[in-house]
Amino acid sequence: MKNRLSKIALLSATFTLLFAGCKKEPTASFAYSATDDGVAHFTNTSENGVSYEWDFGDGTKSKTESPTHSYEAPGTYFVSMTAYSKKEKKSDKVSQNIVIPGPAINIWNGPTMTFTKADGADWTLAANQDRITNNVWITRANNRGLFNIADEVDYSDFVSPTKTEWAYGSLFDAEDLTYNSWENLHGSSPNSMIGKDVVLHLTEDDIYLSFKLTSWASGGAGGMGGFSYERSTQP
Repeated sequence: MKNRLSKIALLSATFTLLFAGCKKEPTASFAYSATDDGVAHFTNTSENGVSYEWDFGDGTKSKTESPTHSYEAPGTYFVSMTAYSKKEKKSDKVSQNIVIPGPAINIWNGPTMTFTKADGADWTLAANQDRITNNVWITRANNRGLFNIADEVDYSDFVSPTKTEWAYGSLFDAEDLTYNSWENLHGSSPNSMIGKDVVLHLTEDDIYLSFKLTSWASGGAGGMGGFSYERSTQP
């Protein structure tokens, strides 16, 4: 009888331990490392997780356990990771800001702003000039191209905007790009720039920022001179 009771107690203890093990809740945690080419390597250090879901803070997600992710621009991103138990009955979420470094040059990778000059707007008014720095104020008369009204009175072919140079590409590659004048970049066809990623270098200030043309009105005789673009700001 005593042996039988001992066996029952042992089975009960075993069942309790097994049941307790099944009830373990996941604890989410992760570490990361990042390089100046925009690549982040995430190491999953969670406990009791079976499946995982990542939100990289730039609109993309992954269910890889320890993913590697490439960011399009340097900056700070709020990354979240959720660890799930079996059948996703239990979960735990952890979030942290991560920093993606850029090249060792003066890069403006702050929030993106939009600048617009309406058709027919007076380009001599401050409201119709993008005063990026004290040296560079981008605007456009009611025809022709962009110019730097802080340094010139009108557009000059293959020169304007002065104190700037331009290249197609990403801020991550800013040091390695080949820069041209604004007109040389688009081959005298500003519309061809629309939607393309451009790096703008303010040569006198030695600042690099991202630029994307979003609209361009006719610049011929009788044109209205409207345009708009998006650019990065000082962080």
